[in-house]
Amino acid sequence: MDLLLSHASSGCVQLLNAIAVADLQGCPLTISQIMAMTYLASPGTIHRRVESLRQKGLIDLIYKDGNRRTKYIVPTPAANAYFEQMGELLIKTVSKMGEQHEVRQDMRELACAA
Repeated sequence: MDLLLSHASSGCVQLLNAIAVADLQGCPLTISQIMAMTYLASPGTIHRRVESLRQKGLIDLIYKDGNRRTKYIVPTPAANAYFEQMGELLIKTVSKMGEQHEVRQDMRELACAA
């Protein structure tokens, strides 16, 4: 999974995040909705980022409910694995930060007692 995002720009990761959040909320984004996200980038740049994510196997374009006129963009299992991995790393980081805080607190208490 790391290889899939190792060459992805921060803009691609930001777009992937938006796609994943919408899908998780049960409202996958359409191509038109993504292209309208001009706060992320210009439509041309967004198009290139969508294509880059698709080529990396992180998103799929799908049809829903037999409607072949509207394409939805959804994360792939590889993207979901990436988010799971990031969640695990975040939990580990927060845990280590808590442990470091406890060690510093213990050291302060020992210093004050001396």
